[in-house]
Amino acid sequence: MTTRLAHILSVAGLALAPLAPAGCATPTSCSIAAGADGTATLSCTDGSSYVIRQGADGAKGVDGIDGSGKDGADGTSCAVEQKAGTTTITCSDGSTASISGGGGGAGVLPTFPTLAGNFNVESSADIALLQAMAVTEITGSLSINSTALTDLSLLANITTIGDTLTIGAFGGTSLKGLENVTSVGGLNLCGYGGCANLTSASEVTGFTTLATGSLQVGGDLLTSLTFPNLTTIAGDLGIGGKALTTVALPKLTSVGGNLGISGVAKLTAFALPELTTLGGALEVVNSQELTALTSVSLPKLTSAKRLYFLELNELSSINFAKLATVPNDGGAGLLIRNCPKLASVAFPALTSAEKIIMEGDAILKSVSFPLLTSCPYLAMTSCPKLPNCVCTNLANKLMVEGNCYNNDELGVCN
Repeated sequence: MTTRLAHILSVAGLALAPLAPAGCATPTSCSIAAGADGTATLSCTDGSSYVIRQGADGAKGVDGIDGSGKDGADGTSCAVEQKAGTTTITCSDGSTASISGGGGGAGVLPTFPTLAGNFNVESSADIALLQAMAVTEITGSLSINSTALTDLSLLANITTIGDTLTIGAFGGTSLKGLENVTSVGGLNLCGYGGCANLTSASEVTGFTTLATGSLQVGGDLLTSLTFPNLTTIAGDLGIGGKALTTVALPKLTSVGGNLGISGVAKLTAFALPELTTLGGALEVVNSQELTALTSVSLPKLTSAKRLYFLELNELSSINFAKLATVPNDGGAGLLIRNCPKLASVAFPALTSAEKIIMEGDAILKSVSFPLLTSCPYLAMTSCPKLPNCVCTNLANKLMVEGNCYNNDELGVCN
């Protein structure tokens, strides 16, 4: 922890104990005294001082979602002790942070409203250090990575995170303490099942813009996730989480990277009603857990580099009313494969696609691309209910060879 503090001071242009050059005035010296109320005061001969206050107990966790869940663990409290030139922050969960004091210095230990660089929280003492320095802004990323951590309430001073806020390994039932963060570059929430007890993430859903990073959502117990005011994501949007039944982003208009949905066993419908711009690909892929999804609706999306719908056993409806182009990014363009309950496909505004492939869709019998004028590669295969003439007629219109086989050879086209 001493190394971390030295780095922080170095970034801020300060030092713990610099030497005075020859011929210069004697440097300011500082001392630390513990107070009877649990605080510690850093006093310097230039008259300046800095008080480190003891952290308060964190709040108890909230009840489970059905009203019968057990209470969360008590919050962690931390105390400050000065001994033999070293100030030690000791927390009730056993974590500690030590700050070694010295003789003189070019400046005193100040508050740090802006902390340059990244900060990784692995213990309650790390959180207490941020509070003691009164940090409100972190220019880099903030990562929370410890299943032993159950209380984040001492992070309530932080309002701005320049890069990504990552909630990785975390043992708590609530993200209380992060509700005052109003600006963040990106959000990585409970990836790879890292939030074993977290049922709600309402404290981190008030952002309007993720200006530099992505939104990645996981977690095994999160059931509902709503970002009511989010309009722009600079990077990717990734939706996961075994228990999610609702995902709502009603104002989202732009995603700079890819959009992926996978591993969401209970999600039945996915809609982004205002999304117009997608810089990358849309992939909805069954990863052995995406088993309930029946509909995907992006009615205002105008372009995507590729669209994949793969092995979705319950998918029966897709809505891309304004999608105009699917340019090739080295992938398969528009691909719909092994979706046994999808009976019809319509892209009324699509004018060009590098590839269109439909394969193994058991009840697909209606396909409509009324405005399509350019598609160098067209394939419709192994769709037993689809009249083969749908494929051959479209291929003739586009003046391409077309791969049309194992469909309904006797089916009639209008």
